[in-house]
Amino acid sequence: MRTPFPPGSGTRLREELAEQVACRFDPELHDGPKLSASESPEGQAAREEVARQVCADCPLRETTCLAYVRRVRPKRGIWAGLTAEQIAELPNRGSRKAA
Repeated sequence: MRTPFPPGSGTRLREELAEQVACRFDPELHDGPKLSASESPEGQAAREEVARQVCADCPLRETTCLAYVRRVRPKRGIWAGLTAEQIAELPNRGSRKAA
C-alpha cells in the first residue's frame, strides 16, 4: 500500500499512521500527479481544495500530521490541510510569535 508519507519519513511513523490517516485512500490527491506538467493550474487548485477537505475531517490533522509537517517541512503537496508554501511560513517548533 502506498502511504502519503514519503520514504525516509520514518518507517515506524508511516506504519503507525498509515491505517489511521484519511489521505491513505488517495495519496495522489494530496501530492499531485507524478508529472506536475500534466496538471493545469485550475486542476491543481481543484485537487488541492478537495485534499484540504479530506484533511479537515482527518482525526490526525491537528496533532500528528501538523507535528510531522513542522518537523519535516515537505516541499510539495497538501499536508495537514496546508500547502508546502503555507508550511514554510509556519514558525519553527518552540519559537514564539511576537505579540
